[in-house]
Amino acid sequence: ARLAAAGCRVVLVVATHGDRGAAAGLVSGPALGRMRAAETQRAAAELGVARVAFLGYGDSGLTSGPPPRGSFAATPVA
Repeated sequence: ARLAAAGCRVVLVVATHGDRGAAAGLVSGPALGRMRAAETQRAAAELGVARVAFLGYGDSGLTSGPPPRGSFAATPVA
């Protein structure tokens, strides 16, 4: 927010839509991903973020086993 207020162009990069996370049982799956994406957009607007970029990786959830294929957590970084 400070950099945006100082005139810098701020871009927020988000790896997933968070569709496999917990939401107190209120919503799940794609509906949860849409809700979280909308929340992210609103929060970014409040902070003065110029652009939000969703990378589209699958959400890994918070599992104790190996992350699902296609998830950000399963993607090699090097």
